[in-house]
Amino acid sequence: MPLSDHTLTTIQALTGLTFSTFSLIHLTGHSLATISFRLADSAIFANREYYQIPYWEPVLVGGVVIVHAAAGAVKAYRRRARKRVAAAKRKGDDEGSGNEENGGVLKKTESETVKGLRYHRWSGYVLGLFYGGHVYATRINPIRVLPDPSVVDLTYAAYTMHWLPVWFPAYYLALGTAGLYHTFFGIHQSLVHFKVIKPTTRPWTKILYGCTAVMASTVAALCGVYETVPIPLKAKWDFLQSTYVGGSGVALG
Repeated sequence: MPLSDHTLTTIQALTGLTFSTFSLIHLTGHSLATISFRLADSAIFANREYYQIPYWEPVLVGGVVIVHAAAGAVKAYRRRARKRVAAAKRKGDDEGSGNEENGGVLKKTESETVKGLRYHRWSGYVLGLFYGGHVYATRINPIRVLPDPSVVDLTYAAYTMHWLPVWFPAYYLALGTAGLYHTFFGIHQSLVHFKVIKPTTRPWTKILYGCTAVMASTVAALCGVYETVPIPLKAKWDFLQSTYVGGSGVALG
């Protein structure tokens, strides 16, 4: 028997809240680079004490995400199917009444809640596009090729900014902004779903701009705009990059 939309939403809320315990500390840890690169690097190592635990790590950053995305994909498929049916019915009604002005579609101003939901879905698409590659580049492959994968720190991210100076700043800005916004909106919606808080209108557009500004500053810090970022393990990072995609060096770090 297919799961109802309500059940799928509950699954997404539970998995989203679970994953947010990782995404919040991970992204805020990186954002501390705006204040001090060394502080951000220390935060990343401290945060690993929570999630880099045998059995828990693959569940948190793997299983939880897969279940969350699968539930979202089913809901998206059903939502598009309902829209197609509604559009066909609306077209038939308009043709029957002779009212085809504006293609039978009434324009309306979007509420902030509708905009927030749209931003949330688009940020989810961005995460779906890049998340797997990011996990492989920063965790799976280092485990595979490095004697001690725990040496991977924030200087590796800084290294990639100079290795491909156009691609990686844009990539980290998109990934970080999507992750931060998706986390904030998802936590809010999950708490509303479980009736922990009442549904209220939030300035989601301004929150999106804020997330973008935070991540833009973080990327600037990783690029060495605020302070010189030494790369003492550059030779190791050169080797790591050479191991991706059959030695082509292409990776989503």
